Amino acid sequence: MTDIINKIAVIGFSGAFPGVDNAYDLWNLTSTGSLGIKKSNQDQIAKNLPDDIANNTNFIPFGGGPSNFKNFDASFFGYSPKEAKYLDPQIRKALEYSWHAFEHAGYCPNGINLPVGVYIMV
Repeated sequence: MTDIINKIAVIGFSGAFPGVDNAYDLWNLTSTGSLGIKKSNQDQIAKNLPDDIANNTNFIPFGGGPSNFKNFDASFFGYSPKEAKYLDPQIRKALEYSWHAFEHAGYCPNGINLPVGVYIMV
């Protein structure tokens, strides 16, 4: 029986995390013992949550997540402004961070003629 060896190389990465917009800043944040999770102010809570959740005694007003959800270069990714308006913000971020991972690896996504995988976790 012949052993088949499939080699995989992780050569680029990217991500957004609570309080920071890239893996390098995450390292700096956590190496100081800090967290990107912060207490939400009442205006954020009122604007983003239904009253029955915001007023629930079990509700904990803390959170964190990537910023700049409204900043998206639609034309760069081949979308019209109208299409981009209705595109799920998670899809927009997946496109942006996938591109950043290729840049981090030193590749231009338009010029790769090899099998490539992009793994995304939300």
